[in-house]
Amino acid sequence: IIRDGDGIKASVSIGRGSYFGSTILPRDNHFHFITARDTNWTITIGSFCSFASTFSFLLAQSGGHQYWRASTYPFQVQLGLHPSAFHKNKTITIGHDVWVGHEVRIVNSVHIGHGAVLGAYAVIREDVPDYAIVVGNPAKVVKYRFNEEIIAKLLEMKWWDWSDEWILERMALFDA
Repeated sequence: IIRDGDGIKASVSIGRGSYFGSTILPRDNHFHFITARDTNWTITIGSFCSFASTFSFLLAQSGGHQYWRASTYPFQVQLGLHPSAFHKNKTITIGHDVWVGHEVRIVNSVHIGHGAVLGAYAVIREDVPDYAIVVGNPAKVVKYRFNEEIIAKLLEMKWWDWSDEWILERMALFDA
């Protein structure tokens, strides 16, 4: 759980085998968050995910800076006029076997599918499908790791739920 002076900011759950940089924790032993006050976040990271040592969760509220209005200043929030419109419970879900590249930014509530690859410097603002490779700002799907048939088989297998022993006995499947 990540806390600051305004209360709980993020509850983070990390699946088995997931790592950050060269260790199980980010290089400086904390996650990087930019948050909106009074917003509670739940971040769920699946098993066997690989994170570069530098990435960020940008947990700011997207409704605060509305460019189509006369001012981009979030008067409603900052002056307490209508805080309930912006302060909500939010969720980021990262599936199993996801690769998060260097300097990736994950913005607001998104679902990142199993087996996805988030290319270096990508800004993830929308959901990412299973086994998609996304790059850019905003991130766009450039291809899928496998064809639809193989993706369906991998999702059905749910190999990330296998025991370590089961995986080790079938290591040849992962080298194919």
